[in-house]
Amino acid sequence: MKSTFIAVAAVLFSGVGPLWAEIHTLVLGQGGIPWDELGERVVGLETIPIDGALQPLELLPQQNIIAGPRTESGEYTTILGSTWQLGKQPKRDDFELGVTPRFWTSILPLYHTAPFQVIDGDLATVTKLRWSVVGGGRREDIYTFDFAFPIPINRVVFYPPATGLDEGGGLRKQRFPRAYEISGARESVDFLLLSEEDRPHTLEQVLSRTFVNSDRVIDVRFPTQTLRFLRIAFNLIAQVYMLSEIEVYGEGFAPETSYRTSVIDLGAPVNFGRIFWEFEKFRKTPGEPEPVLAPDAPISLVLETRTGRDDTPKAYYIISDIGAERQVEEAVYNKALEKSPFVQGNRPGDKSSIKLDEQNWSFWSTPYDLSGQLLRSPDARRYMQLQFNMVAEDFHTFGRVKSVAIEYSPLLVESLVGEVGLAGRGDRVPEAPAGQETTFIYDVLASFGSDGQLGFDAIKLNTVAEAEFAKLEIGQPLAEVEPDSVRFADGVLAVYFPSHKVVRADGEEHLRLTFRTALLDFTTYFLGEVLEMTGENLPQSIDPGDASAELHSDDIRVFATGTSIEALSEIALDSSFLTPNGDRINDELGIAFTLLGVENTATEIGVYTLTGQRIRDLVRGKFNKGFYTEQWDGRDDQGALVPPGIYLLHIKVDADKEVSEQFRSVSVVY
Repeated sequence: MKSTFIAVAAVLFSGVGPLWAEIHTLVLGQGGIPWDELGERVVGLETIPIDGALQPLELLPQQNIIAGPRTESGEYTTILGSTWQLGKQPKRDDFELGVTPRFWTSILPLYHTAPFQVIDGDLATVTKLRWSVVGGGRREDIYTFDFAFPIPINRVVFYPPATGLDEGGGLRKQRFPRAYEISGARESVDFLLLSEEDRPHTLEQVLSRTFVNSDRVIDVRFPTQTLRFLRIAFNLIAQVYMLSEIEVYGEGFAPETSYRTSVIDLGAPVNFGRIFWEFEKFRKTPGEPEPVLAPDAPISLVLETRTGRDDTPKAYYIISDIGAERQVEEAVYNKALEKSPFVQGNRPGDKSSIKLDEQNWSFWSTPYDLSGQLLRSPDARRYMQLQFNMVAEDFHTFGRVKSVAIEYSPLLVESLVGEVGLAGRGDRVPEAPAGQETTFIYDVLASFGSDGQLGFDAIKLNTVAEAEFAKLEIGQPLAEVEPDSVRFADGVLAVYFPSHKVVRADGEEHLRLTFRTALLDFTTYFLGEVLEMTGENLPQSIDPGDASAELHSDDIRVFATGTSIEALSEIALDSSFLTPNGDRINDELGIAFTLLGVENTATEIGVYTLTGQRIRDLVRGKFNKGFYTEQWDGRDDQGALVPPGIYLLHIKVDADKEVSEQFRSVSVVY
């Protein structure tokens, strides 16, 4: 099935002359493209008719969860709108574990008089006749529901047919189960997923169990449990039973829901700016008609993006003549045969896997933390997708996504690739010592198309560690130019050169930035972007690639040498003594230190006497890799000046695998 996509505009930008860019905004949800039109995968969510926001569907106590409306093609659905798969193993082309609900039966041992069947338009209606089997061993019928994601459940009902006679001439309504067990689980285990072995295990939570049932209609109620799997087992020893209906009820909101858009066509390759969203949190108390805003409710929104060059992120493969996978067009894949279960090994021409098209599509971005952050997916792409998960800690709270907005504008250049290397060396895999200042060169190749892109007059490079500008070269061949200004702040080296703007020449233009910095991690990505300063437009990110014949990395990564990195590096004091007497000379001691290869790591700096008494906490918190400075004013934790003498500074970094710590001595004199 060909991937569907939404065309936002047939042509966003046209003309062959220079463009003065305008920032556009793609809006999804309220005020833009409705969520229903965009949804490729919607799990446990519904659109509110009043304002078009998206939120988890509320389960009402009187609604049978497993029996929703039939689809146009006659397929069975849950009350949440998902289409059931009858059977454990994937049978549907659109099957996705954790998205598609499943129902299957397990019969142990395989002695039975009638197979499972649906006898009317309701999936929950079943007919089953089981005679006990004499002999040893376990004998059970097991019915398993996989709702695909956890939902709040508090009631299970089942009963035999109300009328008619069974095969032995007895009343069918008297063939209710005398012994049964109901169990459930929130988390998946191997035998509940796609394992061929279907173990007759009781699930993690036993909800009800009896061997002496006397009720024709079995109505089991229990405190609401958030469950993904529900299993009903009937012991076959000395009982004959029939089932007509199985019903499952719950109340509240599914705590784990998700949404993914279809592929969105922006009409032309674009640069991306910031991403914004409106997200509200609610709580609904049982019995109350309307939810109330609950800003502090324990709910998280995990939002990700990816961008691509074509209209599907999927790559299709069939088995080649030599038994390996061969990528083909989607139409060829659809015509290929499924692998035969009766033939060992792979037959040439059979369908194989469907994977992410890594040549044309990016991976999903890391989740966005705050509305208004820059989009982390690559620029110069025409197509994009967005997905998010909402996770709540209980089933009485839920989140509501009102809208998501994404900025975009025309390209500054048609193609922009960069690669990094060490000055004077063209290593295929650049390496440098961690924590030591090293000179790097960063080559950029800008390719202009026929539509008159704007060009650029600034470059920004994310170095993380403090960086020093060395040289800027532009042209074919390269020629050194003097930048108009250079700035380093917040881990970003920015070089501005409007006097030497890079514009369309003979289709390509070359730029080289030479700079000095230190590596702070095992792997450092020198992420970069170019800007056009005179117009209203968005920066364009630099893709890794072959930008220069002199370099051979084809990448923007540099690796630290060695097998390990000491987390704490380069401790420096701006003086060996401190004289806090108020004359503004050595009144404070500057402490500089560098952290390597750590994220959100506990870091402490304390001041001690020579006898080991801790007198001042200077730093106590979580730090990431980077360069830091702190000050000590010669006072203790109570704010009093310490007596003259020699003191010890203790700097400690508690990394996951090891603790790095160092001591420095300092004299306090008056």
